[in-house]
Amino acid sequence: VPYEVIISVDKCHRDPTLGKFYAENPKIFTNRHRDWEQLTLTVFLLYQQQLGDKSFWAPYIELMPEVTFFCDQS
Repeated sequence: VPYEVIISVDKCHRDPTLGKFYAENPKIFTNRHRDWEQLTLTVFLLYQQQLGDKSFWAPYIELMPEVTFFCDQS
Protein backbone atom coordinates (compact mmCIF):
# COMPACT_ATOMS: atom_id res chain seq x y z
CA VAL A 1 0.00 0.00 0.00
CA PRO A 2 1.53 3.36 -0.99
CA TYR A 3 2.27 5.64 1.96
CA GLU A 4 0.28 8.45 0.32
CA VAL A 5 -2.98 6.51 0.80
CA ILE A 6 -2.44 5.50 4.41
CA ILE A 7 -4.36 7.51 6.99
CA SER A 8 -2.19 7.56 10.09
CA VAL A 9 -2.44 9.39 13.39
CA ASP A 10 0.77 11.21 12.50
CA LYS A 11 -0.69 12.41 9.18
CA CYS A 12 -3.87 13.50 10.94
CA HIS A 13 -1.89 15.64 13.39
CA ARG A 14 0.00 17.25 10.49
CA ASP A 15 -3.19 18.05 8.57
CA PRO A 16 -3.24 21.78 7.69
CA THR A 17 -6.83 22.18 8.88
CA LEU A 18 -7.22 19.72 11.74
CA GLY A 19 -3.67 19.83 13.09
CA LYS A 20 -4.40 23.00 15.05
CA PHE A 21 -7.62 21.51 16.42
CA TYR A 22 -5.78 18.42 17.66
CA ALA A 23 -3.03 20.55 19.22
CA GLU A 24 -5.58 22.73 21.03
CA ASN A 25 -7.19 19.65 22.63
CA PRO A 26 -4.31 17.61 24.09
CA LYS A 27 -6.47 15.97 26.76
CA ILE A 28 -8.33 14.17 23.98
CA PHE A 29 -5.85 13.87 21.10
CA THR A 30 -2.63 12.82 22.86
CA ASN A 31 -1.71 9.80 24.92
CA ARG A 32 -3.28 11.53 27.94
CA HIS A 33 -6.54 9.93 26.73
CA ARG A 34 -6.66 6.16 26.42
CA ASP A 35 -8.57 6.27 23.09
CA TRP A 36 -6.68 9.18 21.56
CA GLU A 37 -5.64 7.32 18.41
CA GLN A 38 -9.15 6.14 17.59
CA LEU A 39 -10.56 9.60 18.34
CA THR A 40 -7.96 11.26 16.13
CA LEU A 41 -8.75 8.98 13.19
CA THR A 42 -12.50 9.28 13.72
CA VAL A 43 -12.46 13.07 13.67
CA PHE A 44 -10.27 13.03 10.57
CA LEU A 45 -12.56 10.64 8.71
CA LEU A 46 -15.69 12.56 9.69
CA TYR A 47 -14.12 15.82 8.53
CA GLN A 48 -13.01 14.29 5.24
CA GLN A 49 -16.45 12.75 4.71
CA GLN A 50 -18.20 16.09 5.14
CA LEU A 51 -15.87 17.62 2.53
CA GLY A 52 -17.38 15.21 0.02
CA ASP A 53 -15.79 15.21 -3.42
CA LYS A 54 -13.42 18.02 -2.39
CA SER A 55 -11.56 15.54 -0.18
CA PHE A 56 -8.59 13.62 -1.51
CA TRP A 57 -9.93 10.72 0.53
CA ALA A 58 -13.45 10.76 -1.00
CA PRO A 59 -12.94 7.69 -3.25
CA TYR A 60 -11.65 5.66 -0.30
CA ILE A 61 -14.35 6.85 2.09
CA GLU A 62 -17.01 5.92 -0.47
CA LEU A 63 -15.72 2.33 -0.39
CA MET A 64 -16.31 2.05 3.35
CA PRO A 65 -19.36 0.02 4.34
CA GLU A 66 -22.47 1.75 5.66
CA VAL A 67 -22.96 1.11 9.36
CA THR A 68 -26.06 1.75 11.41
CA PHE A 69 -25.44 2.62 15.03
CA PHE A 70 -28.12 2.39 17.65
CA CYS A 71 -28.49 2.63 21.37
CA ASP A 72 -30.74 0.33 23.31
CA GLN A 73 -32.38 2.58 25.88
CA SER A 74 -34.28 -0.25 27.61
